[in-house]
Amino acid sequence: MTKIRVGYAARAIGTAPVWTACDAGYFAALGLDVEPVLFKGSILVTRALEAGEIQLANYAAPAAVQANLERGSNLVVVLGAMNRMMQSLMGRPGISSIDQLRDGTVGVNEWGEVNHWLVEALLPRIGLQAGRDVTIVETGRATGEAWHVQRPADAMVLHPPEPYAAMKAGWTTLVDMRDLNVPFQISSISGRRDWIDNHRDELALYLQGHVEGILHFNTDREFALQVARKWGTPVDEEVLQRTWEFASKEFSESPFPTVEAIGGILRAMSGKIAGADTANAADHIDASFMHAMQASGTLAGIRRRHGRSA
Repeated sequence: MTKIRVGYAARAIGTAPVWTACDAGYFAALGLDVEPVLFKGSILVTRALEAGEIQLANYAAPAAVQANLERGSNLVVVLGAMNRMMQSLMGRPGISSIDQLRDGTVGVNEWGEVNHWLVEALLPRIGLQAGRDVTIVETGRATGEAWHVQRPADAMVLHPPEPYAAMKAGWTTLVDMRDLNVPFQISSISGRRDWIDNHRDELALYLQGHVEGILHFNTDREFALQVARKWGTPVDEEVLQRTWEFASKEFSESPFPTVEAIGGILRAMSGKIAGADTANAADHIDASFMHAMQASGTLAGIRRRHGRSA
């Protein structure tokens, strides 16, 4: 069995394909011993990827793109399972509209984390400017519920299942980012080019297992709920089911990484990270593995096995 350690940044639903493929035995059937490894945030996942402590990362891609721009880390996205902004901007109890955010605060857990770049991408689209209309503040990481942070804010970006739990605690959805349909690389698989170049066969098998995990999660509700109970953020059954309904529609079943989704990240970083303005989005992805899976008929075969048309 080939050992592959896959880092992930939170117990949010974006890692469900990895968990599903592990528990359903897809990786093992392909001769892979895949170990999901949880870190506190995408920055730490990226550092572990750069250091060779993990071989792959399942997370939103801003940290990988930033590492490439700032440190020449040569990380690439090889699979894109969620290629648009799909989180929610939630207002604390008492904040129920965008207008009420003016002169207020929007919290991000840490500068450079995915929430930070989502806020940078979101604010201009809802008519707000950081530093003029709202102040972006670091909240620190939560203990317990995602909004139980060291420094409270008037609004925060929450990832499923968090928005559904927050609503039950009196928070309001100010923006469902799906409604904006903004390309942005969210749930994805990244790796170092040197590791990829030396392990192409192993990576191809891993991606096959990952795609099986996506299709199984999307089509087998009861198994998916079981996986989410085991691996994900602890939530009640109503929130859990709403999270599956959301994610099973968002996970792409032809999960190619896209130039447009990386472009969304680069636009958010424009003027804030050196080189973001002139970077070529295509340099941050390698879609060759997904193209090979498609050309060989493997992708169509996986889809058929799970009751989808080829």
